[in-house]
Amino acid sequence: YVAKFDRNGDLVKALNIGGSSRDYGRGIATDSNSNVWTTGLFEGNIDIDGDGNNDLTSNGTFDSYVAKFDSNGDLVKALNIGGSSSDYGRGIATDSNGNAWATGLFNGSIDIDGDGNNDLTSNGLSDSYVFKFSDPTNLNNIDENVAANTVVGTFSTTDPDTGDTFTYQLVAGTGDTDNAAFTILGDQLQINSSPDFETQSSYSIRVRTEDADGQSYSNNFIININDVNEDPTDLNLSNNSINENLAVNIVNISGSSDDWGRGIATDSNGNVWATGSFSGSIDIDGDGNIDLTSNGDDDVDVYVAKFDPGGNLLKALNIGSSSNDWGLGIATDSNDNVWTTGSFSGNIDIDGDGNIDLTSNGDDDGYVAKFDRNGTLVKALNIGGSNWDRSNGIATDSNGNAWVIGQFQGNIDIDGDGNIDFANNGTTQQYVAKFDRNGTLVKAFEISFQEHFNDIATDSNGNAWAIGYSHIYDRISTQVVQFNSNGTLVKALSFDGSLDRGYGIAIDSNGNVWVTGSFKGNIDIDRDGNNDLTSEWPSTDSYVAKFDRNGTLVKALKIGGSSNDYGDGIAIDSNGNAWAIGEFQGNIDIDGDGNNDLTSNGGTDSYLAKFDSDGHLLEALNIGSRSNDYGNGIATDSNGNVWATGEFQGNIDIDGDGNIDLINNSGNDSYVVKFPETIVGIVGTFSTTDPDTEDTSFTYQLVPGTGDTDNADFTIDGNQLRIYSSPDFETQSSYSIRVRTEDASGQSYEDNFIISINDVNEAPTDLNLSNNSINENVLAIVGTFSTTDPDTGDTFTYQLVAGMGD
Repeated sequence: YVAKFDRNGDLVKALNIGGSSRDYGRGIATDSNSNVWTTGLFEGNIDIDGDGNNDLTSNGTFDSYVAKFDSNGDLVKALNIGGSSSDYGRGIATDSNGNAWATGLFNGSIDIDGDGNNDLTSNGLSDSYVFKFSDPTNLNNIDENVAANTVVGTFSTTDPDTGDTFTYQLVAGTGDTDNAAFTILGDQLQINSSPDFETQSSYSIRVRTEDADGQSYSNNFIININDVNEDPTDLNLSNNSINENLAVNIVNISGSSDDWGRGIATDSNGNVWATGSFSGSIDIDGDGNIDLTSNGDDDVDVYVAKFDPGGNLLKALNIGSSSNDWGLGIATDSNDNVWTTGSFSGNIDIDGDGNIDLTSNGDDDGYVAKFDRNGTLVKALNIGGSNWDRSNGIATDSNGNAWVIGQFQGNIDIDGDGNIDFANNGTTQQYVAKFDRNGTLVKAFEISFQEHFNDIATDSNGNAWAIGYSHIYDRISTQVVQFNSNGTLVKALSFDGSLDRGYGIAIDSNGNVWVTGSFKGNIDIDRDGNNDLTSEWPSTDSYVAKFDRNGTLVKALKIGGSSNDYGDGIAIDSNGNAWAIGEFQGNIDIDGDGNNDLTSNGGTDSYLAKFDSDGHLLEALNIGSRSNDYGNGIATDSNGNVWATGEFQGNIDIDGDGNIDLINNSGNDSYVVKFPETIVGIVGTFSTTDPDTEDTSFTYQLVPGTGDTDNADFTIDGNQLRIYSSPDFETQSSYSIRVRTEDASGQSYEDNFIISINDVNEAPTDLNLSNNSINENVLAIVGTFSTTDPDTGDTFTYQLVAGMGD
């Protein structure tokens, strides 16, 4: 018997498999289409489906049987396995493709498939058999997209009566769902229209075969449609127009003497805050007007400046005393307050109101100042003792706390309460201090052994990471330390080198730690006994290293050439890319592939390099003049833009296009520069339409062919189309490119795209006067003005204004 019960144990179907002799059921299994396969053994004649007709006759005493029923219990197929002796079916199973596997015992010779021929002969008294039963392979698979009326396969019939002829027809019954999609001509099954796997992956039909005497047999067939990898059918670009003049925003901070750009940070609105130092008078926004003047002609004061996202000056503050003062670090908190730190000597006016805010305890003290978003002073602290003290870096966490690093000699009062927090014998020691949002000291640490910490960053859990270097005897080694939000030391990493220093640190959204600095000779970053990087001896090279949140080294990169190179700062953008800034001389290989990526313009140039989250170089440019130029600070905003600051001598090319962007006034001038999300402007992103829904990965490349005129002006990074240089509408108003998309199997599609350049109204570039001399004692027209403007057809007005030369 075969019985079917529902999930509650209620009987659904009962079948009697039997004849006049002995019959035994031994095994049962279901396939992926809910068909039921059973095996056992029988003697004599047997009725499998209980319709009163014998379906099988044994060849010997006992034969095995295999029977297939559909989910309703209707017989689909029955066959006997046997020979002249006794044979026993023991077990049956199905695989994921709907095939049935049967096993049992046999004696002598045995016919497995019921065609009248012996397939196996036992070696002894009894042997085991295993066989696989499948539907005819030429009738259950066909490729998608074949033409209408394609022959799927041919029918054949098994009949005990040799010599019978047969007809075939589609009939109603179990499995007839898709009969209308097919036609039978003779013994050939044809599909009426071209199949599409993505629309329908299989068809079910029911067919009857009938011999000349009208005896018939019906069966259900599943026609599977093979998924053929098809070519993509369309290629799309998210944007096909960009503004002209993708040039960077550049601010020249210059004055009558030397100026130094040191730190930079951005707030939630995309505004940027910069700090540094200056001597004499200084023009912060490059408009020709003096914005700040130091307290003494030869004294150095600190500037703090706020710019909007377009680089327009919003606020300028002078932090100064009668001695030298240095602005070294700056950070913003989640409420857009700005925290800044540095060092000063004597009495200092923090907010430029003319009143003394802090007085140093000794030679130099460190200061910490908090301003609100409008630049109003909220809190000012001095960190110092009787000797020399300095604050080098500052960072804020998500709770508005500020972490400060610095160094001191002798005794030091961290929070300005008049009590000594740490004391030593006069050697240089380091401190790490945490202040709450109100400027109250929460925790402070002393770090000894001639350490020098340069930068600090916080992660999303409120942990603080600091980087610097130790100087023990003749060895200088990078140090990276982690403190948890309670101020407890969690981890300390020390590079194994002899002349390496850490200068910059940043944390990405996954808690990975990126650091940069310099090294000479060999350096083992993770102290596993193997050198990770080797400099171009005897020069100093830069390094960039990535650690996971546990401090395990993930990636190490060398940035270097035949001269000296130094890594100064690093920042992470909203896409997880790392931006590194530093300086170099001569030629430099940024990504360590053995090829020079940049060449300095003269002495020392700044480099700016962008790496993806895996450490692959995406872009690099140099910022430089024929003199010496230095990149000191770097930050990113929420829109993926990167801001940098530093100083330059001579006339400087900021964006590496070969044109002078800023003119140096005297000595060192500072710069603040904003680059868009990519140095090479993103035009848009590609996407592909593909009939194969499982195809989700595509590559894109510029290819020759119709419309490839301007391929050389673009590059493709992943699925992003980028333009190499800033476009100018007046020079070229549109570009034509040809792009190919390809799926993982190599199927491709090509298309031509037109990139339109939007005409942006640009500022005039020059003002001319037709005559600049007149005779005395004559009332006359001096001359007429004319304007040079990139935008043809513009009209102009003229007026006398205040400013330099008025």
